[in-house]
Amino acid sequence: MLKPGTILKGKYLICEELAHSRMSDVYAAQSEGKNYVVKVHHHPEGVAVIEPEVLKKAVHQGIPDFVDVFSDTEGYVLVMSRIEGVTLEQIFQEMGRQPEALVMDWGRQLCEILDYLHTCIKPVIHCDVNPANILMKPDGGLVLIDFGIAETAGTKYTGYGTVGYAAPEQYIAQSTVDVRTDIFGWGMTMFVLLTGSKTFDAKLLTSVCTNEFAGIITKCVQTSPEMRYCSCAELMSDLVLCGTKHHGLLHKLFARKSHAAQPVSSVHPPIPSEQCVKPEKRVTEKLLYDSNVRIAVIEPETKFRVIESLSYKSSTETIPFGASDDTVYMDSS
Repeated sequence: MLKPGTILKGKYLICEELAHSRMSDVYAAQSEGKNYVVKVHHHPEGVAVIEPEVLKKAVHQGIPDFVDVFSDTEGYVLVMSRIEGVTLEQIFQEMGRQPEALVMDWGRQLCEILDYLHTCIKPVIHCDVNPANILMKPDGGLVLIDFGIAETAGTKYTGYGTVGYAAPEQYIAQSTVDVRTDIFGWGMTMFVLLTGSKTFDAKLLTSVCTNEFAGIITKCVQTSPEMRYCSCAELMSDLVLCGTKHHGLLHKLFARKSHAAQPVSSVHPPIPSEQCVKPEKRVTEKLLYDSNVRIAVIEPETKFRVIESLSYKSSTETIPFGASDDTVYMDSS
């Protein structure tokens, strides 16, 4: 473990530890006034090798920018751009399960990132898709992080993954992984964010979302890869149809074409905790799925605030805490 103040390669100043696992340690670092993330792999052979190669070649707003890679006495070191935001796991832990329309938008963004990886000249399988590895930026855009156990498609897998999200084939020694492995992780991520449970239950799922979205997720988490979607393009097609039918989601508005910060459009921004807005300032608006577009921003320390609403009908009333998922809060100050 590196102590704050440690300098790597003569220029990367370690500021604090961000995460620790049996395979790697992750630190916040600075160099020449810029912020970085430094990842030190304890086991550089095998699984760590592909991560810098993926980041070097990736040109996508949903994947961290590669900065540097080198060997050190501490291990195999990867330096990436520092992306401000919170993980979907942090949002889930603080605020619990999230509304269907918001989860569907997250699912669409994640599907786009995975499709980019899966359609590279050498397709990349992330192998560890779960809420803790999905970062939400202040503009609402998602970034998929931690490619430490990624593999190229068709590779004999070595048996890693996060329990509850890893596909069944990841538990079989020397099994082959492909795009359907990540699709399983996508499905379980959607299920957990919607239901709050890590044990798949079709009846529970249909109780918190539409049958169409439940059907999409259920297809993704089938035990047999042959029963899942065969590509993220196929998955995206069903997502668009489902979102348009039930939520009036204007997917073109959700598209993020560059790294420039933009507000995120969503029917339901994440429901804030009591610490975000005082009770007397909280206002609820009943939303009509077929005509609403909301623009929201994430404030520091995961505080959420709706800043604008466009073209929607609503009734407004002051309410106490603990409203159901069909309400959205906004700061009336």
